[in-house]
Amino acid sequence: MRVLMAYGLTAGVLVVSGITAVLNARSQQETAREITHAQDIALALERIENALSDAETGQRGFLLTGQEDYLDPYRAARGETSIAVISRPSVSELIQSARRLLPSGSRQERLLDRVDRLARDKLSELEQTIRLYRSGRMREATEIVVNGDGKRMMDDIRAALVEMRAEDKFMLRQRQREHHDGAERALMSAGVVSLLSLVTLAILMNVSNASSRSLRRSEQRFRSLVEAASAVVWVTDADGRMTADKPSWRAFTGQGREAAAMFGWMDALHPETRQAIQRALDARSREGGALRWPERWRVRRHDGQYREMIVRCVAMPAAEAGTEEWIGACTDVTELANAESRMRCFAESDVIGIVFGDMSGGIRYANDEYLRTIGYERADLDSGALRWDAITPPEWLAVDRRHVEQARRTGTCPRYEKEYVRKNGSRVPVLVGFGMIGEEDEVVAFVLDLSDQKEAEATLRRREEEFRTLADNISQLAWMADPRGGIFWYNRRWFDYTAVSQRTMLESGWQAMLHPDHALRVEDKLRACLQNGMPWEDSFPLRGADGRYRWFLSRALPIHDERGNVVRWFGTHTDVTAQRELEEELTRVNRRKDEFIATLAHELRNPLAPVQAGLELLKLPGNATPAAAKVHAIMTRQIAHLVRLIDDLLDVSRITSGKLELRRETISVGAVLDTALEECRLKLEAAGHEVEVNLPQQPLHIDADLVRMAQVLSNLLDNAAKYTPDGGRIVVGVDSRGDEVLISVTDNGIGIDADLLPRIFDLFTQLESARPRRRGGIGIGLSITRQIVALHGGVLSADSAGPGKGSTFSIRLPQAVPMSAGAKADPLSSRPGTSLACRRILILDDNADAADTLGALLAMSGHEIHVAHTGAEAIDMAQRLHPDIAFLDIGLPDMSGHEVARALRAIASLNGLVLVALTGWGADSDVRQSREAGFDFHLTKPVTTAAIKAILPNLKTPLD
Repeated sequence: MRVLMAYGLTAGVLVVSGITAVLNARSQQETAREITHAQDIALALERIENALSDAETGQRGFLLTGQEDYLDPYRAARGETSIAVISRPSVSELIQSARRLLPSGSRQERLLDRVDRLARDKLSELEQTIRLYRSGRMREATEIVVNGDGKRMMDDIRAALVEMRAEDKFMLRQRQREHHDGAERALMSAGVVSLLSLVTLAILMNVSNASSRSLRRSEQRFRSLVEAASAVVWVTDADGRMTADKPSWRAFTGQGREAAAMFGWMDALHPETRQAIQRALDARSREGGALRWPERWRVRRHDGQYREMIVRCVAMPAAEAGTEEWIGACTDVTELANAESRMRCFAESDVIGIVFGDMSGGIRYANDEYLRTIGYERADLDSGALRWDAITPPEWLAVDRRHVEQARRTGTCPRYEKEYVRKNGSRVPVLVGFGMIGEEDEVVAFVLDLSDQKEAEATLRRREEEFRTLADNISQLAWMADPRGGIFWYNRRWFDYTAVSQRTMLESGWQAMLHPDHALRVEDKLRACLQNGMPWEDSFPLRGADGRYRWFLSRALPIHDERGNVVRWFGTHTDVTAQRELEEELTRVNRRKDEFIATLAHELRNPLAPVQAGLELLKLPGNATPAAAKVHAIMTRQIAHLVRLIDDLLDVSRITSGKLELRRETISVGAVLDTALEECRLKLEAAGHEVEVNLPQQPLHIDADLVRMAQVLSNLLDNAAKYTPDGGRIVVGVDSRGDEVLISVTDNGIGIDADLLPRIFDLFTQLESARPRRRGGIGIGLSITRQIVALHGGVLSADSAGPGKGSTFSIRLPQAVPMSAGAKADPLSSRPGTSLACRRILILDDNADAADTLGALLAMSGHEIHVAHTGAEAIDMAQRLHPDIAFLDIGLPDMSGHEVARALRAIASLNGLVLVALTGWGADSDVRQSREAGFDFHLTKPVTTAAIKAILPNLKTPLD
């Protein structure tokens, strides 16, 4: 009967343990699937929130900088493009993926529908601000961001997601609790089954050998069930020796059967764990009693990695007394331990403040950064007197309560700003976020010190206010624009000038104030500068509040970021109306001055013309007595001096107005020097100066205007003759220095004071020490000379050892390579007859004295002279007489000399007529007009026989 009872009890234990094991295994599998499912839902919700947050952050970055790269997360959220660095589906796809994970008709599905609607609204709001910014309406885009609609949408989305997470978290905690309870039930059932099996085994051993065999089979079944459990199971005797093979232990550790036997199983333990178990064994040996196993082990897995294990042990009592064997189960908690370690490292890193406490205000743990932020010591925390609600200002307690209530409902709350009162009484701004942990009101929170950020924001606001104050009070109209040129800010001066509202300016643009005649030109130039990132400058009129246009000088500079990209433009408009009016007035005055000087020169030259011709007549053989010759020389020098003064006045006017033209060609320096010496010959001879000329063996050439360079050297020679006592010595040197030609004029005259040397080339500068011996001049020759040299690319300098030690003027000019060229043909060389044949000459001048004296001078060489005083008369005489040469004055009473020249050129029978303009107008523009009218040559009054001979070498003159 006892055997039957033992077998019955054994069978019952086996059935119960088997059923329990199967049920526990199924429960564990189902719980694991539900936990994984809940984690998938949490991950999907997190990805939705991250996608929307990144899109919003990208929009903010784009509005601040205008750089398109910031919009990559926004485009990814809308699914518009595939971004290599953002490999996530669109928000719509993420929501659909989350929907597939939720039970149909559940509360979570209804919350997801709400998230879907809010997400579409949020993306529409982002799209609207981006479109406004791209169209140049930066202000409207900024107002949409500032009014908080977008933030409220994101808060609503986060609140809905928080509720879904809370629901999911509640289900996850419930499944984890069930998983934990199932594991405990499996362990307890295994222990109970083991105890019952041992009891049954004892009864059977006492009954019979047959019962022993049955008991062994029952034990084998029990051990198989234990091995089927998910925990790592081991069995040792009372002294810790593993006496039975445990497949789960071997499978986990990778030990062989023999290696794990006896104390070999401890080789799979970490040295620290082995030492702890050895200490427990030693204590049992010394003190007796039961073996006290450590609760946390580190066991080496088969891949060599040590895993953190929680150990639960059950003592199997011996038949008489004490413990026969130990049955233990190890649960792998490595991931949990790693998470705890990471959390501990993060908290101790002091990156942000971390605090563990409760919702009522208590603080259990806080890291050093939290204590630093609130200004307390760790001793204050350890005393238990430090509470987060006690250091919160009263006005912030309501904010805390509102977020605490939300955390109670949903398990977490969105981050928010508040203040703490430090130990020293000061306040510190912080950013707080927290979530619930455990079943009670326990929370973990992060606290970020915002002091630096708030100070930076205050500094930025202060600087912006200073900038706006400065910008509003400058005299210019100022503005700022985005990288594409869309203006989003004007200063107060702009609105004062235009009397147009800010909204109107943002809608219509500043171009509405631009004068229509300049709009296309200005916009094209501005557009090109914006595209190239180059500074912009232009002048144009803008319409003011009174409807009148004023001229502005406008400038804009690009502002770059650290990568060199244009992030905005800053521009100004400076009113230059008064300046332009002054410039126009100065231009008019300068033009009238030039006209006056030209008229004066013309009027002075006209009376000089007959005087010059008369002097030429007196110079002819048979007309001069010694006294007349002396008077003739005096009059010739004075007329030459007067002509030079007139020419200098005209040159000053031409140079200052930028109208001096050069007819450059490759010429010999020797030819220039010959011309200059010839012009100054009379003055040099009259003063009895010795002139020494030093030329190099090889001719040197320059690219210059022969007439102007001869004028330069003539001025220097004239200056040397003027300021050197009679009988002085003047040396002209020519040399080459590298690729330059050096020309110097040195005298042994009165010298130049050192204080005057820097100003010697200024207009109207004259030597004070030379006043007793001045020989004419008004102080403009050297200034003209230096500017003519500069126009040729050269430099003129002066040097002197001091008063009474002479002076040297040096010219440096670029050296030129000589070019072969034929001599200019004389227009008369093609005429029949001898080279110095007598010619029929027509002279046209309304000044009868000038025409008669020139005619008398040329008639003495045997030429046939005909004189006309009006243009019509000259044209008629030319058609009848067919002259060889015609000297035509320009200013006539009935028509201009240019019109006469054109009329004569239109007559086919006068095809070979040589036309010479003979006038008091000698500006470059006058010469150009003569050439355009058909003249062959242009001579300026008073004209000399030498000047006529220079242009017409085949014309017979009294000099021949």
